[in-house]
Amino acid sequence: MNKLLGSSANPQEIALTVKGLLLSAVPIILVIAQAKGLNITDATLNPYIDLVYNTIVYAGLLWGCLLTIAGLLRKAWFAFQNYINSLKK
Repeated sequence: MNKLLGSSANPQEIALTVKGLLLSAVPIILVIAQAKGLNITDATLNPYIDLVYNTIVYAGLLWGCLLTIAGLLRKAWFAFQNYINSLKK
């Protein structure tokens, strides 16, 4: 990993400085936008935050459902194969 991005405690990890910058990126952007005259309030941000939250929740739900269906189909396929193999004996 790059020396600038790597942690001094564990070079395999991302530096705490980089993590802090990433976490503070959104508030910094909001402060700059407000300083430039954009009217950013809770009322203007809440619909977007709700959209992101709902997208993440429903994507996770969909992924979980797909994994469950894939697991059930796989289990049924192996059970069917075992049944066919038992008939051949």
